[in-house]
Amino acid sequence: MVNFESDATLGTNRSHILDLIVLGRRDEWLNTYQKYSIALLDNKSGSNELFNVLKSILLTMSIELKETMLRKWTNDEKPDYNEFLTKIRKANNDQEIISCFDALNQLLDGLNMTKIDTKRYFDTTSVETENQEKGL
Repeated sequence: MVNFESDATLGTNRSHILDLIVLGRRDEWLNTYQKYSIALLDNKSGSNELFNVLKSILLTMSIELKETMLRKWTNDEKPDYNEFLTKIRKANNDQEIISCFDALNQLLDGLNMTKIDTKRYFDTTSVETENQEKGL
């Protein structure tokens, strides 16, 4: 939980705090999916409960990202917000729940929140190529 009374928090950009909260929920979903997968592989009865937790986390993320989804998603490329919530609630199997997670994950990637491949690659063995890439 974020302590908004802390001096360190007051000096932090609000959008950065919200980014961390959303990324925390994403991480929670991935960790729960890992537990769900283990339960399925071990044929444990708790897999249904974990599946419901996965749906719940996605619904919470969707509420958190509602305004962003409404701004970024057009009707042509993604379902509308209410259809998306219904799709999460009605998900019955791995493929459907992963599809919902992928849609949110693509949204976060488009916002550069989860993008890890941001550095340009260049050949460090060639000094001239490296200089050209760096604009020298």
